[in-house]
Amino acid sequence: MLDRIMGKTDEARLRQAWLGNTRCHLPGRAGRFPDLLPALLIPHLITAERLLRGTTRANQQGREVPMDMLLMRRGERWHLRTDTLGSLCARGLSFVLNGVDEDVPAIGALNAAIERDWRVDCWTNAYWSHGRASAFAPHADDHNVLILQLSGAKHWRCWGPLEPFPVKARRYGPDQLQQPEWEGILQPGDVLFVPRGDVHVAELVGPSSLHLTVAVRPPWVRELPAMLWAGKQEDEFSRHDVPVQPGADFTAVESWVRAVADTLDTAAALDRWDRTRVPYTPLNLGVVVREGTLLASPFRRRIPAERQEDGSYQITPAGWPLVLAAGEWQVLAFLHTAGAMTSGQLTQALAGIDARAAVDALIQRGLLFALEPSDYGVASWQ
Repeated sequence: MLDRIMGKTDEARLRQAWLGNTRCHLPGRAGRFPDLLPALLIPHLITAERLLRGTTRANQQGREVPMDMLLMRRGERWHLRTDTLGSLCARGLSFVLNGVDEDVPAIGALNAAIERDWRVDCWTNAYWSHGRASAFAPHADDHNVLILQLSGAKHWRCWGPLEPFPVKARRYGPDQLQQPEWEGILQPGDVLFVPRGDVHVAELVGPSSLHLTVAVRPPWVRELPAMLWAGKQEDEFSRHDVPVQPGADFTAVESWVRAVADTLDTAAALDRWDRTRVPYTPLNLGVVVREGTLLASPFRRRIPAERQEDGSYQITPAGWPLVLAAGEWQVLAFLHTAGAMTSGQLTQALAGIDARAAVDALIQRGLLFALEPSDYGVASWQ
């Protein structure tokens, strides 16, 4: 999916940057990205309910705007103060739309593809900024960040990692920073990969800007023991209490831990970790598949399916057993390998089966993203 947007060469450069923990800027072209977050959709993500839940936040100069400046109460319900939002934006305001991959199908499809291909956890936030006072303070994240500039422009500065591999996000003051290690302006269609710990800040260039940040988080080494020992939960001794009394004998516990360590299988542990990732659940009510409908898998991991005696296949993501007809599994397996494609392309590629019937069945079960050209910008994705 990512290589469909920007090409295999740029996708390979991003993957190399992630694996090498290095920054990577890929200049693009206006319109390279599909209409991942249509302007008409943004107001529907800025609601009183989302602001109260913290799913959407409003920031000015790196600080959250007080809720009474954004909302007013009428009876039992809260409402946006639409009369003042315009003036707030004029003075500088950034809306942070958290978890837009769960609300916007095209972004969810992109996230699922990145997770499958890079074997990481992803989530995506959108930043809609207005005015220079909207800038956030310099900070470092505890995860890698893939930035997609959708509209407008932002001036980015990066100082490199002041704390290697941080385990929590951290802000930095001007007195803690010297000359930036890199700086540049992201234009529509540009991509910037910022590795974990790289201190960075972005300032608006022009009246407004919209960009996506895709968090890219593989498991950390410190988390590996818990992942490895998860497969030992059925071991009776693992359920014993640890002797905590003064002078207690730890011999049996230490022997068990050493025995487990000697038989650990990292590959098997990662396979178990893959199976815990819940797929997206597209809502496909009213979808009618056409030749140009873009089809993409909602599965976030490449999990093998087991063939049943009746010819069907069973796959179990996150403990959720799914039985698929042979044609349905062929469609999903093909999309996992080939990536997103239009209905017409898929039908031609899988001419040996009734791919259209399989697609219809998967869509009805919420097991396939079905995006219309108006959802993703047909010229960019072909």
